[in-house]
Amino acid sequence: MLGHALLLCVVGAGALYAYYTTDKVRAAFRQTTEQTLPLMERLNLLRLASVRLAARAHDDLMMLRSAEGTVTSVADMLAAQRQAFESALSDYKSLAAEAAGTVPPVADRIEESGTLVYHGATEVISLKLAEARPAEILNAEEQLAALETALFARIDEAATQASRDLHQVEWRAREALQDSHEALIFTALLLGSVALLIGGLMARSIVRPIARLREATRHIADGRWDGPVDLGCVGELAELGESFNTMVTRLQKTTGTLITTKEFLDDIIASMTDAMMVTDARGIIRRTNPAASAMLGYPQNELFGKPVQSVIGDVEVPDSVLLRDHEVLVRTLEGNFIPVSVSRAPLRRRGKRATGYLYLLRDISQRKESEENLLYIATHDLLTGLPNRTLFTDRLQQGLSRAPWHQRHVAVLLLDLDRFKMINDTFGHEAGDQLIQEVSQRLSQKVRGGDTVARFGGDEFALLFTDLADRNDAIKVTHKLIEALSTPFAVGGRELVVTGSMGISVFPDDGADAIALLRNADTALYQAKDQGKNTYRCYSPSMNARVAEGLDLEIALRQAWEQRDFQLHYQPQVDALTHRIVGIEALLRWQHPEKGAVSPMSFIPLAEETGLIVPLSNWVLETACRETKRWLDAGHGPLRVAVNVSHRQFHHGDLVNTVERILADTGLPPTALELELTEGIIMHDVSLAVDTLTALKAMGVTLAIDDFGTGYSSLSHLKRFPLDAVKVDRSFVRDIPDDQEDSAITVAIIAMAHTLRLTVVAEGVEEQAQLDFLRNHQCDIIQGYYFSKPLPHAAVSEMLIRSHAGGAVSQAM
Repeated sequence: MLGHALLLCVVGAGALYAYYTTDKVRAAFRQTTEQTLPLMERLNLLRLASVRLAARAHDDLMMLRSAEGTVTSVADMLAAQRQAFESALSDYKSLAAEAAGTVPPVADRIEESGTLVYHGATEVISLKLAEARPAEILNAEEQLAALETALFARIDEAATQASRDLHQVEWRAREALQDSHEALIFTALLLGSVALLIGGLMARSIVRPIARLREATRHIADGRWDGPVDLGCVGELAELGESFNTMVTRLQKTTGTLITTKEFLDDIIASMTDAMMVTDARGIIRRTNPAASAMLGYPQNELFGKPVQSVIGDVEVPDSVLLRDHEVLVRTLEGNFIPVSVSRAPLRRRGKRATGYLYLLRDISQRKESEENLLYIATHDLLTGLPNRTLFTDRLQQGLSRAPWHQRHVAVLLLDLDRFKMINDTFGHEAGDQLIQEVSQRLSQKVRGGDTVARFGGDEFALLFTDLADRNDAIKVTHKLIEALSTPFAVGGRELVVTGSMGISVFPDDGADAIALLRNADTALYQAKDQGKNTYRCYSPSMNARVAEGLDLEIALRQAWEQRDFQLHYQPQVDALTHRIVGIEALLRWQHPEKGAVSPMSFIPLAEETGLIVPLSNWVLETACRETKRWLDAGHGPLRVAVNVSHRQFHHGDLVNTVERILADTGLPPTALELELTEGIIMHDVSLAVDTLTALKAMGVTLAIDDFGTGYSSLSHLKRFPLDAVKVDRSFVRDIPDDQEDSAITVAIIAMAHTLRLTVVAEGVEEQAQLDFLRNHQCDIIQGYYFSKPLPHAAVSEMLIRSHAGGAVSQAM
């Protein structure tokens, strides 16, 4: 024990010596990182602040000479540089005082020099601003340079002192590292010697107990246990002997533990939610769990000894293959069938054969129900419960596969509701959905049980008629459908009358497959819409020619837009009393190289459908504004150009920014532009229309309602919008004054418009009687063939010249 204590003392002394030398190194490095290096950093910042202070006078003088600054701003900037210098000096003095215990004298000298430099810089600026004599300025600058030199010299003096301190700290750290290195070598040698000595002693005390332990282990392996082993030692080997004796004692209790484990496994099996069955190699059930009895309805003891095939049927997978999630129908004791997912695994393999099998059965009834619901959603329309396009196409293909064998016809009917969008927009989507549901019920009531009514989306329905004797049977059903739709629908407390347009194609005459029949029925549907709606059309090959003609027109329209083959014609608008031209309406014209002049009634709807209407309308607007600006510059004012706004341009074309940009590019005054909108455009989204029209009105643009009286609004509705004019549609003007109803409507529109302080423009005036009637009822402006048809730019220029010279426009100029 005395020897051990002596060894511990020697080792402890070496460790203390090593710790002492290491602590000296740590203190030296701490002084370097916490004091000396930060001090030098502060000196560098102080030097930078001094340079900026010295250079400030020259920079400020340059600012004054270039008129970029004032005397006050220069003084403020020089004061800011002085404040930055004093802040850096304060940081340096604070850190230097912390390191040395007191502020070094050089810090006060630096502060004194900085103050002198500031005053010197102020003096130089004052002399230069006062335009003093060059000699005085030169003398002040030489004094400032001397003061700057003194300031930098004193900062260098402080830096030299800090560098000297850093070298001293580094020297002390180097000496401490050398001492620490020697101490560590000494400690390592001392510890190595002690380790060798202790190792020899321990080797002797370990070998003998281990030999005894090995002998006892051999006895246990032979099946003999002579009682606890005494290793005859103390310490860790004694603890190892006790652990060995404890281990052997616990091995004797293994049997009881195994019994407990079996009970635990039985509890796990009993708590399983999946049904479990264990069979022998022949497939006879030897064990089940309560979940199996609950799933199959058998008492647990009745399943024992039954072949597993009697429960789950034959599984067509070799016994040697692992089975996972195989779906079968299992019959319960009551005779019901439930879908089950079966998994099977072989147990205790001996060579290549299994001694038994473990079956796990999971009830998948809910999953199957969910899959059926998903299949229903994928094949049916959720609003009406009718089949959707996918299921309709599948049934159509099945009907086509059976029809040739029985020499029967199959008909496809596509139906679109007329004016559904207007109803949906006017009364809301809830009313529209209710109407769709009511229509689907009526259609379903008018077809046979084996026929199919489907909804393709929106207001489009499809009907499939199979097993028809001839195509006339489909036409008979179509008449029933038209009759069914003629009865008003009760929707949201209103009675709505809805008609439908229908197109029919019949197998085998109109197509041999589902795609052809659907395509041709769609072609017939569009022909029915073109014929005025509320009717049907049967497909004929000539319809494809008309469709092809429409496609050719679309291609030609796109080419015309790319090549800018459009031009503008203008129709004058004449004051009803003075017959002076007060405005012109810009009208788009297209001269096809082969077909000649194409009617706007043909290509404008096509442009709307294809989306070309937005860039085309913007081109019309820009061209009309540019050409009107030329007329105004030529002295043909006052004059206003009217330009029609399309539905897409208003709702999807960023109209406000477009108008603002075009007016700025062309230079046309906003008051010389009138935008004409239809009732349908502004009533489609009232809040958007109010915001857009208000913004246009704020620019100074004139706003007019075109074709008034043909839509579904009234002047009482239009009073919410910032409008300037109303254009009476030509359909009312055409038969006045002979038609009393048209005359009454026209007079009412004029009176109500004037009440709302709106200008009235009558278009389509062609006869003297029409002009007299309108003038007698205070119509403001006349437009029509009575004065002029739409003319190209050059012809309008000549008309404006004659009108300006003569003061009035004569008939048919």
